[in-house]
Amino acid sequence: MLEETVLQWTKDWKQQGLEEGLRVGKAEVLILFLAFRFGKADMPDEIGEPTSEQCLSKSVYFSTFQDTPSSKEPPSFEPINDLEDILLNLGHICEEMKKYWNRQGFEEGVKLGWVQSLTLLLAKRFSVVPPELQKRIDQASQVQLALWLINLLDAQTIGEVLRND
Repeated sequence: MLEETVLQWTKDWKQQGLEEGLRVGKAEVLILFLAFRFGKADMPDEIGEPTSEQCLSKSVYFSTFQDTPSSKEPPSFEPINDLEDILLNLGHICEEMKKYWNRQGFEEGVKLGWVQSLTLLLAKRFSVVPPELQKRIDQASQVQLALWLINLLDAQTIGEVLRND
């Protein structure tokens, strides 16, 4: 029973992070696309016009967890020997696990937001995204996705968009 409850909590925490990350990822793509498409004059003052170097260094990304290093391993805790220690540490343990699973979901969501946005723009511009190109998009890093998004602005073919890999 307890194990099932904890598993459900972790799924819920990760889903919350994924949903937030998806929103952030799509917003990042929109801001980056508008900044390159229309330039600083048409953008709000606080955004400005990013350079290619900023894209490559990821400084144009606005992700909440940008300054926190990614952790692929769940947090570790000191061994707990008695019931009193368990009760005293339970809140801390739950909070650390919630942060971990939210972060995992958030990172996946941001990447998914970039992938979905680029795929949508490619389909709108070129009518169809072939499965082999979709696979490349799905496997690309955020930096690569940003470069492809920039290429989309003046590419004549879908191949020209995906030329920087």
